[in-house]
Amino acid sequence: MYNKNTMKPEFRLAAVCNIRRDGEILLARKKGGFGAGKLVPPSGKIEQGETIKSGAVREILEETKLKVKESDLRKLAIINLTYFFKGTKVKSPVHIFETDKFEGIPQETEDLICHNGITSNVYHTMKY
Repeated sequence: MYNKNTMKPEFRLAAVCNIRRDGEILLARKKGGFGAGKLVPPSGKIEQGETIKSGAVREILEETKLKVKESDLRKLAIINLTYFFKGTKVKSPVHIFETDKFEGIPQETEDLICHNGITSNVYHTMKY
């Protein structure tokens, strides 16, 4: 959304986390919102008052039920995106993390559905 006084685009800080296991990366189908229907890693907006890493940890837990420690996240990159969503211009620095240290088994949540609805088959082979 544009600020009516300055006509500047909306600004959203976001994080993405590649969760790795045995040469594969966790991907799940996005249920709604930006990227709906696509296979995506856990990701989302950073809330006011959160650090980037604490927001990433929260998003991972909310979207997959996996527990990750901030200290186990490795930053890979920052990508500055500008895009339109529902007619709104959005500027979004996206912080990309990865980890292979986590607790739990990925579960379907209100945000993500496991590929083919099978919770044990959410990891997809992507060689890195």
